[in-house]
Formats: sequence, structure tokens, C-alpha cells
Amino acid sequence: MRKFFPAANTPYGFFSRFDSIYNEKEDKKVIYIKGGSGTGKSTLMKKLTEDAIKSGIEVEQFLCSSDPDSLDGVRFLNSKTAIVDATSPHVQDPSMPGISGEIYNIADFWDDSL
Repeated sequence: MRKFFPAANTPYGFFSRFDSIYNEKEDKKVIYIKGGSGTGKSTLMKKLTEDAIKSGIEVEQFLCSSDPDSLDGVRFLNSKTAIVDATSPHVQDPSMPGISGEIYNIADFWDDSL
């Protein structure tokens, strides 16, 4: 597994390379996860990473520059699939929803009865 920081604060300002997490033309599937803070976006990506590694799938993780324990994205190289946190501050959407990528709002599964 390889790990990267797709963004950083530098003396020259904020630099973002979120566009390097995936390639809509090369990857077969890009999943854009939406949901507020604490809805489980990063936890979901970590769990999928664990399962992929156990299955022998090569993985790249993209760590949040402000919280390295959180993920901004993950890419499963063998299956050419990427999952990205598509909420602020790195709002992203597929160029052609349903064709070049899918949007999942995991806040729909939020259980506020706990």
C-alpha cells in the first residue's frame, strides 16, 4: 500500500492535487462520497482498504493534510476503482454523473437515534 498527501499548506499558499487521486478516463469506476463531518466517509474508505489488502488488491491511500488519520481518497489499482471524499473543502463531482462516476450521500444512512 502506498500513501500520499494530495494537498498541503506551503509558504507559497495551499496546493491541491486532488485531481491526481483518480482519472475518469483510466479508472473504470469513481465513487464520490458526500456527507457531513462524522458521517463515516473516512471510516468506510479505511474498511474497504483493509478488505482490499486482504484480497490481494493493490491500494493507494490519500491522506488528509490537516488530519493524517483521515482519508481524502483511496484507489484500488487492480480494479481501476477510486473512492473520494467529495465534500468541502475538496468538493468534487463527476463530469458526467452516472457515466464517469457515481455520487453516494452516506448521510442518508445517518442514525440520529443513538
